[in-house]
Amino acid sequence: MCGRAFSTSASGLVNPVVRIDDTPIGAGLPGVVTQRLRQIYLERSRASAV
Repeated sequence: MCGRAFSTSASGLVNPVVRIDDTPIGAGLPGVVTQRLRQIYLERSRASAV
């Protein structure tokens, strides 16, 4: 099984979690879903910035 994880918050955006306590999650790299969510979040944040 190939696991992926990310954390998210209003101030922290969307961030990949690639390891916990020195143990890699999946391949130890950000997954495509995390990367896409981060991209969408940043695009929408920039578009709505004052």
